[in-house]
Amino acid sequence: MIDATHVETLEPRCDHGAQRPLPTFLRDDHNHWHASGPVYRESDAVLVIYVSPAYSSSGPMSAYTRLIIGEIDMFTGDTHEAVFRQPVHWMKAIDPYTYHFMDAIVADLPHAISGLDESMMAQVDVFDKSLGSIQP
Repeated sequence: MIDATHVETLEPRCDHGAQRPLPTFLRDDHNHWHASGPVYRESDAVLVIYVSPAYSSSGPMSAYTRLIIGEIDMFTGDTHEAVFRQPVHWMKAIDPYTYHFMDAIVADLPHAISGLDESMMAQVDVFDKSLGSIQP
């Protein structure tokens, strides 16, 4: 069953401002993305990357560490079949971006944000290798 409350529609535009019809993306009961709608003739595939960077603590006596969760999904442009699904889960436990209190994150916010940026960029190589693994 697909939950229609999580509809996300993307509307890229051509250079001359016209909208390109894209599929509609919905999550099912298992939290997997599904695509439906018109054939997307602009490319062979549609790539959906969903990531959420954050600082997370596993409990009241645990430090706040960098965490990235999400997924990468690729759908064919014509049938919208999912041809690639890769979960994203990355955590760095002890490094200069580890904080023992929320107040410390707030006090060091520019540095903390840099840590999230750095952790997101660390995913580029992982994504490149994952995408390379599905090449024929």
